[in-house]
Amino acid sequence: MIHTSVLHWSVIFISFLCSGAAAAGQYQHNINVFAQYTDAHFVELDNEGDPLNEEDGSLLFSGLGFYWQFDSGLFTEISYKAAGSDLTYRGLSQWGFFIESETEYFIRDTYVLLGRQFDLSGVYMGLGNGYRERNIIGKNIAPGVNIAGIYEELNSTYGIFGLQLNLLANRPFQIRFDGRISADLKSDLYVVSGEYDPATIKPGKQLTAMGSVEFLFKLGAGLTLSFIPRYEYVHIDKSDSFLTYQNGQHADSMHHPETEYETLSLGTKLSWYF
Repeated sequence: MIHTSVLHWSVIFISFLCSGAAAAGQYQHNINVFAQYTDAHFVELDNEGDPLNEEDGSLLFSGLGFYWQFDSGLFTEISYKAAGSDLTYRGLSQWGFFIESETEYFIRDTYVLLGRQFDLSGVYMGLGNGYRERNIIGKNIAPGVNIAGIYEELNSTYGIFGLQLNLLANRPFQIRFDGRISADLKSDLYVVSGEYDPATIKPGKQLTAMGSVEFLFKLGAGLTLSFIPRYEYVHIDKSDSFLTYQNGQHADSMHHPETEYETLSLGTKLSWYF
């Protein structure tokens, strides 16, 4: 159930969207496809804030979107993207051994926005769902010493609030700034380890900050081409302790560590206005 204060502010925001002077923007709608190259750095931290392990590498996202704006300035946007790749893993295992291995990642993200464009600016809020599949490959570090891998699925529903700034509106070349924050409303983490029975736990609270700049070129025939540098930072708090089991018997108490994701991306998008 959505917290009462979140629902209260949502009602205020929708009332704001539906009031005030009409925007100078024109009626427009488009569909788009995009690709995004991402340099990623993920880290899990101990209780003192020092790294337990780190993952580095590149991710190539692809996706599609839909945008509809009315002559009043009200707009809605839907976006979907996904990526799968292997990142380099360096860090401590469950038993304290340092290992170098690989982590298989699959990431999927979908969101829906509702907002309003004004003369040169815009404001929006929305809901999203993120899915992150992480498979740390186990490794044999010595004869008879085998470090088991870990498999995780993080599923999060989150709320979004963002601001936009449009420069050179209605020109063949435009620059659009976008900044947003998002916080999870509901998250579940499914964990499978060779040492313990599979478990579903509640991770710590998740907060994301993102900023991007879109350089947009009109090609004619309703087509535009965009190049989009983007920075994103995700912080997940340390979880509460949870019980672990072996063959159904209580074995230990553990927690999911504080986690940070940091990415720097360059995307390209082709849009068709119809």
